[in-house]
Amino acid sequence: MKDFLRIGIVGLGARGMDAVKRLPLVPGAQIVAICDPASPIPRVITPNCAFFYGAEGYKALCQQDLDLVYIATDWAHHVPVALEAMECGKAAAIEVPAALTLEDCWRLVETSEKTGLPCVQLENCIYGETEMLAQNLAEHGLFGNLVHAESAYIHRLFGPGCALAEPWRVNWNLEHRGNQYVTHALGPVCRILGIGRDDALDYLVSLECDSFDFKAFAREQNLTTSAASMGDHNITLIRTRKGRTILLRHDVSSIRQRGRFLHIQGEKGIFLDEPLRIAFEPQRNPADLPKIYEIEWQKPDELAATRTKYMHPLWREHGAVAKTADKHGGMDYLMDLRLVDALRKGIPPDTDVYDLAETCSIAEISERSVSSRSTSIPIPSFRQQ
Repeated sequence: MKDFLRIGIVGLGARGMDAVKRLPLVPGAQIVAICDPASPIPRVITPNCAFFYGAEGYKALCQQDLDLVYIATDWAHHVPVALEAMECGKAAAIEVPAALTLEDCWRLVETSEKTGLPCVQLENCIYGETEMLAQNLAEHGLFGNLVHAESAYIHRLFGPGCALAEPWRVNWNLEHRGNQYVTHALGPVCRILGIGRDDALDYLVSLECDSFDFKAFAREQNLTTSAASMGDHNITLIRTRKGRTILLRHDVSSIRQRGRFLHIQGEKGIFLDEPLRIAFEPQRNPADLPKIYEIEWQKPDELAATRTKYMHPLWREHGAVAKTADKHGGMDYLMDLRLVDALRKGIPPDTDVYDLAETCSIAEISERSVSSRSTSIPIPSFRQQ
């Protein structure tokens, strides 16, 4: 086991700066190099680091004595930096979405396979306390066979009155339809349903409404509204090979409550979040049949007991520290903790390049479906047969 995991960070926007502050709190993590394409880096950020900047500064960083390149750039640089890192013998960890096209998904898979190096997506929502509670309940069999899941990314970023932020993200949405920010919703669902373990994504259909709020935002910002492709609300339906269904929603411009709205449905129970509600199939008295039994949500004391009893072990052990370490209630810290621990020990991380590719592929495939009147489109299998 390595005493320290030597990490180079590329990109010092909001997520990159958060990582610079958070990673030193993770046992065994050591930041040894930092790169930002845009400007020189204040050396007060972290001591004892090599610093690089410029459009190709990441290439010099990848030549350093590192174990992991941690990529928090704009979307366009995710794949080039990750490919360079692996070609230089370093593991790669990429902020979401790691890739936006099928071609780039395949490039990451093929390079990871060729080099034998991990390439993972930094999907923090997998490690949310609520998501991991649902995962633990499912693993204990309390929902029975899982049949359906729903989740969403609802976050008003580009509606009328919103400030212009992340122009590279706005520009992408001006040019593309479909669900272009899928991983926060789909990542935890795949984890809970065992996608990539004993099930796989099979095909999808996707549709969306017209663009009203997003076009109004584009007009306010003097953007080219004629090119505004993204609908205000996208719905994508996925069927898995085991016959389960997944419903995903994407909305970054409408007036909606922000949330992910996780929903897990099993034959024996149901889990809904925001607000948290859990219900299990009631005990049936054979003498009462064929009486219809209505399912009832757990009462507050029952819900509290369930949360305590089935808190995920990761949260039970590290939750108190995690909640003080990042802006997202601890999920970022636990994501980093698990990744650093795995790479130090030389064991597979919680997710791999195939998980990355499967979730990221939905961006292009959902756009194809929307653009062809919601035609069913197959989801490729990225895993070696």
